[in-house]
Amino acid sequence: MEINLLSVGLVFILIAGISFIGFTINALFGKLKITSVVPLLLIGVLIGPVLHLLNVAQQDTINQLAPYISAVAISFVLFDVGMNIEFGSLSKVITRATLFILITQAVTGVFIAAAAYFLFRMDLLYALIFGFAASGPSSIVVSTFLKDLPLSKDIKTSLIYEGVLSDVIQLIVPIVLIGFILNNTQTLSAAAIGQSIFTEVFGAILLGAASAFFWLYILKKFKRASESYSWILTITMIIATYGVAQQLGMIGAISVFVFGILFASIGLVNESDVANLKKGIKNAETGVMETLNRYFSNVGNVAHTISYQREIVFFVSTFFFVYLGLLFSLSGISILEVGTAVAITILILIVRWPASRILKSYSKEKDPNKMEHSFVYYNIPRGLSPVIIATLLISDGIAVTGFANLMFMVILLTNLAFSIGIGLGYDQKHMLPEDPKV
Repeated sequence: MEINLLSVGLVFILIAGISFIGFTINALFGKLKITSVVPLLLIGVLIGPVLHLLNVAQQDTINQLAPYISAVAISFVLFDVGMNIEFGSLSKVITRATLFILITQAVTGVFIAAAAYFLFRMDLLYALIFGFAASGPSSIVVSTFLKDLPLSKDIKTSLIYEGVLSDVIQLIVPIVLIGFILNNTQTLSAAAIGQSIFTEVFGAILLGAASAFFWLYILKKFKRASESYSWILTITMIIATYGVAQQLGMIGAISVFVFGILFASIGLVNESDVANLKKGIKNAETGVMETLNRYFSNVGNVAHTISYQREIVFFVSTFFFVYLGLLFSLSGISILEVGTAVAITILILIVRWPASRILKSYSKEKDPNKMEHSFVYYNIPRGLSPVIIATLLISDGIAVTGFANLMFMVILLTNLAFSIGIGLGYDQKHMLPEDPKV
């Protein structure tokens, strides 16, 4: 990282200050009713584009580190997300949640593309890339914040799952369209698209599962030797899994997410679980649990990793939001860009209102519109995937006037709306008891 005006001592003070600010805002959320996302984004904007304390020009270190910082954030955060989702809870909500996600992202993507096309005068293909790159909430923002809210298990699982699947859609669709531009072809082959999706998505799922089973076996086989280093060894495996997935043309985020789910769900199987099942009629499920316990369960190391990971994710996610703020470019921002970003944010909310009722049956509140429904409705913060697409266009030599600036304005405004909406909908006195693991 290139530092212009700050001494090493001031950099250390800045790091400590940002950590304390993030912790304080989260701790006082019940009173302040604001999330830490927007303040941290604004801190990044302040120390970068505004005060120029850090060099944020297009070819400088901050921007060059984008792929690496993004990869670290994805690996750490989505592994933690996967570990804190119960497989049974996910299987319960996956059908309805998937329907909800596909409907909202398809309609939202088209609406945003229309706004970019008619208001911003962006070419149709670029408008579609823009629309689907910003069509869903960010997995990192959503999972970092919502997992600490006392929502019902099914609602929370649905929203976190939405963030992960949304990021996948926001990458796949624009990348296919960018490939269409680079290849200068007139038609898109359905077979080629299907093969690409199968490789990128299902291949990533299989890789994540295989990696998780392999690593659980290793930890169990060498339990005594690995006890003191289980977290750092597991994170090393996570980074390796993400890297292998990306090198094979798969989506590393999915592999890491699947790894986390299986790592916690299977790694925490123990003798008492098997014994409880044996009290009833022995069936296939009992046999499966006995097999898992024999070869893969490793409660001590897995429990230690889950506990330690939470602290690391707080640190990583806090600085990731500041980093997003550093990437903003304030030069040349026009009234048209601001107005279009405001219109897009309003369109997102308009589309989400009726669609969010698909999940309302999960709510245990008498009036879900007052409580949990508001969390579903305002869950619109954009984050990592739109940034990746904006920087990918630049790296591929595709110049689209105002694309990056407009995207960053949408990210800022959707996070602002998210923060305000969550604060308005939060009522600590009437919220449900927090689930111990979601």
